[in-house]
Amino acid sequence: MSKDELKIRKNVKSLSTSEKNNFIDAVNALKNNTKDNILGDNRYDDYVIWHAQTMMVPAGSDANTDMRNLAHRGPIFLPWHREFLRRFELDLQKEVPEVTIPYWDWAADAAIVSNDDTPPWKKSPLWQEDFMGGNGNPENDYKVMDGPFKDWITQEIDDMGNFSIKGTLTRYFGVDVPKLPTQMDVNNAFSFDLYDSAYWDVFSRGFRNALEGWPNGPQLHNRVHVWVGGSIELTTSPNDPVFFLNHCNVDRLWALWQDLRFNSGYPADGTIVDRKCKKIDGYNLKDKMYPWQDEELGKSIEDELDYKKLGYIYEKPWPV
Repeated sequence: MSKDELKIRKNVKSLSTSEKNNFIDAVNALKNNTKDNILGDNRYDDYVIWHAQTMMVPAGSDANTDMRNLAHRGPIFLPWHREFLRRFELDLQKEVPEVTIPYWDWAADAAIVSNDDTPPWKKSPLWQEDFMGGNGNPENDYKVMDGPFKDWITQEIDDMGNFSIKGTLTRYFGVDVPKLPTQMDVNNAFSFDLYDSAYWDVFSRGFRNALEGWPNGPQLHNRVHVWVGGSIELTTSPNDPVFFLNHCNVDRLWALWQDLRFNSGYPADGTIVDRKCKKIDGYNLKDKMYPWQDEELGKSIEDELDYKKLGYIYEKPWPV
């Protein structure tokens, strides 16, 4: 794919009014699309269910979902979410052509200073009424009261993975952790030359685990979920569209790490084994990723390692 054919994922701060509106229109169109849905009440809710149900599948003979699952807490975290974003972006483009997922540089927002009583988050373009809307109302169960998604009915699931439960979009900024990750936190993750290491879980040393945010956690990706709070803090976290902007930034950081290292970083096929020295099914390069593994065009982990082959690049991947 030539450079001219690559679509650009932009910083939220770079979006024009029309680009914001196009993204919002595409997201709302998926929420209203009941003809292409597979699992939920609409196409958007399919992504909520995929995410939540994948988190319920342990990976490895030594694992439970608190240690390692088929989308989190191990080396699959970054390629799985890259595929999740790719599929979501393609669905957005079916609704509004040329739309791409913007990324939220939360480290830049962490540096916002307020010289008055205005909370710093109110100075971020992300949380304005014309884009994602703002914080939830503590007097109304932290329901989001402004922005284009304020009246959304969210898709929740129970402990058995059933998805008949409904809710509302909620947020409670800074309640469980006071601050977003900083640029220094990001820089520290980039100090790792190794992508991941045995035993491929929340205790591993490497870039993946640092970026996912388990060491001394919650940090980086995890801290963002916890700082926003509410809907995005659950296994059904894609209920909040901010999920996709957060993970787009996570993918951007991985892409930059790959570019700086001149390789994908992912461990060689067959090397990812658990504490019982058994291969972790679903985690090795040739493995197709759950829950799309039975699709004819389902992607393997290896297919996800070169992001440019997937058709996109990032605008200004590193702060300037």
